[in-house]
Amino acid sequence: MKVAIYARVSTDDKGQDPLNQLLELREFATRQGWTVVREYTDEATAKNGERTGSTCSFSGRSTG
Repeated sequence: MKVAIYARVSTDDKGQDPLNQLLELREFATRQGWTVVREYTDEATAKNGERTGSTCSFSGRSTG
């Protein structure tokens, strides 16, 4: 199965890193036998609704 994964950081002051989330998601996908075909990340707050990665992941378009 082909899948896309999405990682996000919701705050800057707690040492969160989307790379760590991506690593865990990649490992999970591998254990499930899935093929990751696209990765999306966001490092912006959702307060203003400007999470381009989630918007693109739900619409299926690329951010770059």
